[in-house]
Amino acid sequence: PDHNLPASWRSSVVPGGNPGTGDAVAFAGDPDLDGDSDGLSAFMEYGLGSSDAMPSAGPTVSIDTAGHFLFEFTRNLAADDVIYEVQISTDLLTWTPVSGEFLFESETVLGGGNSEVVWRSATPPADLRQFLRLQLRSR
Repeated sequence: PDHNLPASWRSSVVPGGNPGTGDAVAFAGDPDLDGDSDGLSAFMEYGLGSSDAMPSAGPTVSIDTAGHFLFEFTRNLAADDVIYEVQISTDLLTWTPVSGEFLFESETVLGGGNSEVVWRSATPPADLRQFLRLQLRSR
């Protein structure tokens, strides 16, 4: 990777890092399995840092005090084999990656190997009939 690019770096799973070693964990198992019947596939649970053995919530959407959409999800810091993409739709049929309409707001390390990622709409949406989703795919 190009070490001059911020996208080539990520927070370590443990405080203080792992100098000289890696802490990535690869997905293993059936990616489509939903062992806890919560509507999230095993691969999605892996990427979100949750367990497919215990029901959990997926990404959330809220509106801040200024009227901006906030799209939040947890990320498994050790899941280097996952590509995360926030997508938008107005009809639930056609999905496109967010671009200028949403901005990366923050990523906060939560501990336990996870972080919280927040995307914010660039402006308060004129049409509240917009849909957001998180697509995860394997590298």
